[in-house]
Amino acid sequence: DTHFMYGVAIDSKGTCYWGDTANRNIGAIDTRTGKTELYPTPTPNSFPHRIEMAADDQLWFAEINAKKIGHFDTKTKKFQEWAALGDDDPYGVALDSAGFAWTGGTPTDYVTRLNPKTGQMIQYLLPNSNINIRRVRTYDLTNPPSMLIGENHQAKIALIQSLN
Repeated sequence: DTHFMYGVAIDSKGTCYWGDTANRNIGAIDTRTGKTELYPTPTPNSFPHRIEMAADDQLWFAEINAKKIGHFDTKTKKFQEWAALGDDDPYGVALDSAGFAWTGGTPTDYVTRLNPKTGQMIQYLLPNSNINIRRVRTYDLTNPPSMLIGENHQAKIALIQSLN
């Protein structure tokens, strides 16, 4: 099999995870032993990428082909997925210090905040159009935490802060 690695994240035990975009997997390699495991995402051809390891060793990623936000519990080895709102194709996911997952993508001009405990999603319309979001980061120095995105087609950086 051919495997394409897209994004890398390492947990606190030194296990390296990656998105296997050719085969809809999350891959893991134990850096001490070299043992490799592949974990198929629940949605075929989901294209898991732009992965991020949270402080609690929970893996978050975008599934752009499936229009979903993905979560992989590195302890139980179980997945959870949330369908994006509207026509959004999540391209990246970032978790803030309050436990919300933020995403942005293509082709819409929205960013989304997911409450993983309730499944509630809130979309925020950006002030510019034709954004093409590729990278998302959270900014925990605001209260509540915010999201930073690069507006690829606009050559700008935007800060999005929720009001609740």
